[in-house]
Amino acid sequence: MRAVNNIGVAAHIRGARPGSCRYDAGMSEAERSGIENGIWLCQKCAKLVDGDAATWTPAKLYELKFAAEQRATAKLGKRQRRGKAVKFTLGGCFYAEQFQAAFVFVRIANEDSRAVTVESAHLIVGGVEYEASDPISSVIVGDRELLQRPPMRLAGRDAAQGAWVFRRMVECHFQDKSRPTVLVTKIVGRRARRHVIVRDGNGAGPSASSAYIPDDGSVR
Repeated sequence: MRAVNNIGVAAHIRGARPGSCRYDAGMSEAERSGIENGIWLCQKCAKLVDGDAATWTPAKLYELKFAAEQRATAKLGKRQRRGKAVKFTLGGCFYAEQFQAAFVFVRIANEDSRAVTVESAHLIVGGVEYEASDPISSVIVGDRELLQRPPMRLAGRDAAQGAWVFRRMVECHFQDKSRPTVLVTKIVGRRARRHVIVRDGNGAGPSASSAYIPDDGSVR
């Protein structure tokens, strides 16, 4: 058997102990030691990241981690040719004060000839997880209708576009910019997929912000 020299480092995104880089006293021990707070780096990058907390913020590291996981999943899917092709396109995420809810704009395209079922959708905001709610009666955000709460069925080559609503949300969680906002979707028969919808304020990719949607006809 040929020996393998593994130079990878399992690092904490938020520091493991007081005084360490990006330490967050508000995290529980379970959160601090959980897999969501871990990232796999080479030794050089681990040293670089721990020496520059201003550049390598938690949100930036979460973004890089989830992007790497998505690339790995895409490559694995191409090799194995398993499952159905379902594409999620995110268009933003906004908190509406009068509904105490977040609206996540999404387009779901079933690129397979067979029908698929979106089993669930969860939104992780400020480390707290929320399940998609039933649509608010007669509400349209801008020109986009609200999507039904999963499970929802898409026929072959079909698509759905609109906004998922996540209610009973605490606004302070939504305003926590230090952690990424992540949409977790599950297609029947496939692994859950994570979609980062909040980034580090650098203008790259979709962003989310706390926003009051006035009752001026845009919400009805």
